[in-house]
Amino acid sequence: MAAGLAALAVPGPKRSAIAAQPMLTGQVAWPGSPLYEDGRRAFNSRFDRYPAGIVFCDNVEDVQHAIIWAQAQALSISVRSGGHSYEGYSVLDNRLLIDLSGLTHLAVDHAAGTATVGPGVRLLNLYRALAAEGVAVAAGTCPGVGLGGLVLGGGIGFRSRRDGLACDSLLDVEGVLADGRVFQASASEQPDLFWALRGGGGGNVGVATRLTFRTTPAHDVSMASITWPWDEAAAVIAAWQAWARGTDPRLSSSLAFFRPDSGVIGFTGLHLGPVGELEALLRPLLETGSPSPLLRALSWLEAAETLAGPGGAHATFKNGSGFAYRPLPQEAIALVVSWMAEAPAPSNLISFFSMGGAISQLAPAETAFPHRFALFDIQIQAYWQDAWQEDENVAWVNGFRQALAPYTRGAYVNYIDADQPDWATAYYGRNLNRLRRIKARYDPDGVFDAPQSVPAGVVAP
Repeated sequence: MAAGLAALAVPGPKRSAIAAQPMLTGQVAWPGSPLYEDGRRAFNSRFDRYPAGIVFCDNVEDVQHAIIWAQAQALSISVRSGGHSYEGYSVLDNRLLIDLSGLTHLAVDHAAGTATVGPGVRLLNLYRALAAEGVAVAAGTCPGVGLGGLVLGGGIGFRSRRDGLACDSLLDVEGVLADGRVFQASASEQPDLFWALRGGGGGNVGVATRLTFRTTPAHDVSMASITWPWDEAAAVIAAWQAWARGTDPRLSSSLAFFRPDSGVIGFTGLHLGPVGELEALLRPLLETGSPSPLLRALSWLEAAETLAGPGGAHATFKNGSGFAYRPLPQEAIALVVSWMAEAPAPSNLISFFSMGGAISQLAPAETAFPHRFALFDIQIQAYWQDAWQEDENVAWVNGFRQALAPYTRGAYVNYIDADQPDWATAYYGRNLNRLRRIKARYDPDGVFDAPQSVPAGVVAP
């Protein structure tokens, strides 16, 4: 629903110029309004920022108008698509925030085997809508993330070892370039732009407004939850990483644990097959230590809802990440256990997410996501309640990441990290040069210039 600008209370010295500007459409919120106050909240409540205004877009034209209007007003922009920037980069001070949460169209073409989706569709809503049509897509796990941001950074989830990353199922993208032109990108149309949009991260070369994916049937699945006593963590990590890289690609899994006072280390696995197969596949883990397993058969949607968790709440947190290309040696496993034993908050955790399978069937340069040959992804997470706890928890994440650096490579752009050393190389590896060239072509003036956006017009030697 559009709001007429002349009727809005527009702050600042350019009030008359802004009110007379006909380009801005969509629902617009300026400082002082309840919609603005709600809309400026970042996913990570560490960050309390004040954009110049917020445009809630309902269609591609609203996005066009916002980009063109902002440049006419000499305003920088930020874009909120996935809405889950760990460092709050989608909500920045004194910029026009272009919010895509209203772009929620969704259509399934059974004959073509595709789904066309707006970037504002939340992941769990997508799973539910597609399951009603008997289909699924490979995507992530966080229920409230918008699909656009998730896919542009790669998209690792519990179907990925069989179906690939979310960006691997991407067939076509509509969006808006820095100069306001609408683009269509696919393997046959502007293929270099399409390449960059498949794992090159959000906020680099354009704003995606419509995404078309290849779908797969949503057959019934089986799930496993296993816990072990915390003091068996080292043995379980060693067994899991040896098992995960070679198991059936229909089975994806994660391993996570908190401080010793949590009591346990936990495994979650999703098998795109029957529970009897799952039990047999898990035998090496069930023979490790003192496991307490729970195996069950359920529909794909039931599994997706279980894996998603509650979601929705704003939290205060800091994350770090890395990729393990080789199994962690014993000294690295001991390091993990010792750092977790000293975690400053009971909600802090480390998690490992299995890769391989279909993820590794594409070459690292085939899409912008470079970490194809990693065995698993590592995520370090710290959560706290009070401001006085921030420094200690941020230092713990950064120190833990640094301690693991000799055993890992790179970082995941969807777990964006302001403290990640040499972040551009960490996220994009050998694909960075090509991304920079594409950025220079499609955004030479750096309109999309959020922190940790690929620099415009810079080509590494």
